Amino acid sequence: METNTYKDIVELPSKGCFAFATATNEAGEKVVLKWLKDKFKDKRQHVACLKREFSVGQKLDNPHIVKYFKLFEDAQRGWTIEREYVEGRSLADYIAERHPSSECVVILRQIAEALGYMHDHNIIYRNLTPSNVFITAQGDQVKLVDVRSLQADNLAVPSTSIKYMAPELRDGTMTVDGRSDIYSLGILMKDMRMDLEYSDVIEHCTRYGRSERFLDTEEYLDALDGGGSYHHHSRSSEGGGRPIFDLKKVLIAVIILVVVIGGAIAVKSMIDHGTFTSNSDTKDTVSMQKVEAPEKKAAPAPKPAANDFETQISQQVKTGVDAIFQPFFDWKNEGGTDQQIQKAMPKLNKKIKAFYLDLSSKQVNLSDSDRQVMDKVFGDYVNQKKAELTAPAQ
Repeated sequence: METNTYKDIVELPSKGCFAFATATNEAGEKVVLKWLKDKFKDKRQHVACLKREFSVGQKLDNPHIVKYFKLFEDAQRGWTIEREYVEGRSLADYIAERHPSSECVVILRQIAEALGYMHDHNIIYRNLTPSNVFITAQGDQVKLVDVRSLQADNLAVPSTSIKYMAPELRDGTMTVDGRSDIYSLGILMKDMRMDLEYSDVIEHCTRYGRSERFLDTEEYLDALDGGGSYHHHSRSSEGGGRPIFDLKKVLIAVIILVVVIGGAIAVKSMIDHGTFTSNSDTKDTVSMQKVEAPEKKAAPAPKPAANDFETQISQQVKTGVDAIFQPFFDWKNEGGTDQQIQKAMPKLNKKIKAFYLDLSSKQVNLSDSDRQVMDKVFGDYVNQKKAELTAPAQ
């Protein structure tokens, strides 16, 4: 246990089960401490929630998400998180300042980019409220805080947060995906009094059926860039629907196609075989374990037998890959054409690759045979889901 390692501790007002304080750590940096109030610190469910927040938060490395530094057990406070301190104010305070729509759009773009980063790593925020978004005093930069709701924790939800929750989160009857966060974005836009200029965007974000919302944050940002001129049309097989990419993006893609075509083919080949050798863009993934080349006299490795590791990794792969593919299947079922699905493949492949790198980084000290099992399970299941997605509609 640790104690007396922080100075200038100032406890902050807070509701719910968590307590907060600003403090100066041993390195002289101002940080935020978060722990469970006395009433809750010995309850296993609440302790598990705090630890889960740190486990997820420490892997996130994005300029618009607070950094998690340390988890430790304090002699007085119990389990405590040390995280980045943000000099600024909450989004609720920012909204009260009544900024023009043009400035609010800048804030919304940063929030959406942070959410997109999470979604690319198969993480759903679920906790997008004005009190969990901070705006820095210098430069009005967004920082998302409080990632404890990335997974259902069955803790009481504050009544002030319910209006930001998508319908599927309120009733708990469906597996959630990134479109739950997009719903919350629409409610934030209402809070920012953007109803008149961006009524179509807000309406599309906050539809009851998640398959009727934007497919992902990229599509949301395209609509936000379109401003009040954006209008949603159903994606029909007759070609009357809105293409998944705006014309601007298509033109840009054509210009750079000659430069990237070789790399794109290589990435597709690696995805189809379930293996990657490129480095991740994010710091929260680590380099994959190198597989030593077999000696020349060694025979080809036999097909690994089913074992506990295969069962475990299969479940992780299926859960993660299913979550990635579900929005695309929903989109197809509501009328997405084969041509539009093919155009969406680069976006889908990007999400698959990010998930593979994240999954691989968590598998430490794997034997060569287990590595082969993981790659085969991953490649086979991805190919299965792609075949289902591209199969002709019945």
